[in-house]
Parts: sequence; C-alpha cells; structure tokens
Amino acid sequence: MSRGKKQLRIYEVWRQLRKNKFAMAGMVIIILLALVTIFADQLAPYHFETADFSASFARPSAEHPLGCDKLGRDTLSRVIYGARTSLQIGLGATVIATVVGVVLGAFCGYYGGWIDTIFMRFLDIFQSIPNLLFSIVLAASLGVGVKNAIIAVGITSAPLFARMIRGSIMQIRGSEYIEAARSINARDPRVIIKHIIPNAISPVIVQITMKIGSAIIYGATLSFIGLGAQPPTAEWGAMISEARNYIRNYPALIMYPGAALMICVLAFNLFGDGLRDALDPRLKN
Repeated sequence: MSRGKKQLRIYEVWRQLRKNKFAMAGMVIIILLALVTIFADQLAPYHFETADFSASFARPSAEHPLGCDKLGRDTLSRVIYGARTSLQIGLGATVIATVVGVVLGAFCGYYGGWIDTIFMRFLDIFQSIPNLLFSIVLAASLGVGVKNAIIAVGITSAPLFARMIRGSIMQIRGSEYIEAARSINARDPRVIIKHIIPNAISPVIVQITMKIGSAIIYGATLSFIGLGAQPPTAEWGAMISEARNYIRNYPALIMYPGAALMICVLAFNLFGDGLRDALDPRLKN
C-alpha cells in the first residue's frame, strides 16, 4: 500500500471515528487519564506514601478533597497515583500479549500444516483454563509484585491475539501481492513483516484497545487478592482491598478507586467499539 493510500485510509478511519460520540468521549477520557498518569507528581496534593495519623479516616475537606484512609493518606493523591500503576499494568500486559500473540499467530498462519496444528492444539489447552484463574496461578508462581502481575496477565492474554492474527493471515496469504513477493525470492520473514502483518493487523488494533481495559481489571484483581501491587504502592485494586474492612462506616474509600477503575475500563471499551466500527468497511457510509 502506497503512502498516499495509507494516509487516505487513516483519514477515512478518523472521519468515521469522529461520528461516534461515545468513542470520542472514550478517547477524551483516555487522553485525560494519560495526562494524569504523566503529571501525577504535579497534580497530586501529596505523595501517595505520605501519612498523617491525626487525619485517619478524615472526611472530605479543603485540605483533603476526598478524605483520607485509615493511615491518614490523602485519598485523592492515591487515586491519582493509582492511575499510573493501573495503566502501567494494563499497557504492559497488553504489549506482552500483542507481541507474543502476533509473532505466534503470524508464524502459524503463514506456514500452516503440522506447525499450525501443533501450536493451535497447544493454545486450545491453554485457553481451556479461565484467563483470570490462569493469571492468578502464574502470578502466585512468579511471585507478588507489579512486574510479575504484568507478565502473568500478558501471557494469559496472548492466545487471543494469536488466533486473531492467524485467522486474518490465513485469509490473505494467497493474495496476489503475497505471491508477487514470493516470486522475487523475498524471504519469509520479510514477507510476513512487510506485507502480511500490516494488512492483517486491523482487528488486532481494535482488540488492543479493548484488551487494555480487561488487563487493568485483571491487574486490579491480582492486587486485590495480594498478588499484584504491594503496600504502600497506590493501585486501584489494592486500594479497594485495603478499604473493604471499612465499607460500612467509610464506603467512600471503596467508591473512589472503584469509580476510577470503572471509568477507565469503560473509556477503553467505548473507544475500542468505535474503532472497530470505523475500521470495518461494511459499516461505512
């Protein structure tokens, strides 16, 4: 595809995306979350570790707009810093899943035959285990911590991308431009990287935006049960876990990180839905 055609394609996708108000709202929220993550040190009134025991369970005030937790730590500051940790888990796990899945799926989809059969049966066994349960098992095996949570969630999400890219490649591997590349003795890695993956990547791009949201939820779940972010690190799932014992008397301690988690995941899902519609030529006017 020439550069001009690529630019025209991007413009058409953007034009379709702008028509979807929910997708644009999701994109705006994602941009705001990214800015909050980048400038957390400047936006947060306090550091997430700063404790003032005299302000334990303090109600919302000018000094602490969202109140304080049991240790007197500012809730607003911890929600802001929690965005950084939660997005780190979501993005990191999705990158791992995408790289592993695309490489494996491209390999199987291009060569097919017994190679494809062996790997696909292996993925069948892999996917027979619920993703969340598998993530918990991997995280427990690797050890607690944010990095291991990212690896666990990323590995368990890779089969989805592998199957998706494999299906796309199997549809286009017999195309004329692929045969033309082979006819000039282009090596297989070049054919896969330069010709096949760029033309089969559209559904993967959509899945990436939606998978970030589910990866954030999985990361929050691991932190909630003690396998992800560890105290005093601020992370939405860990904050909910710490506040669950005080839900009757101080429900706001759970509501704030819970609302942040919900809005974040909803934003990625809305944007992913809109991007899917924009990339699907059957839905264009």
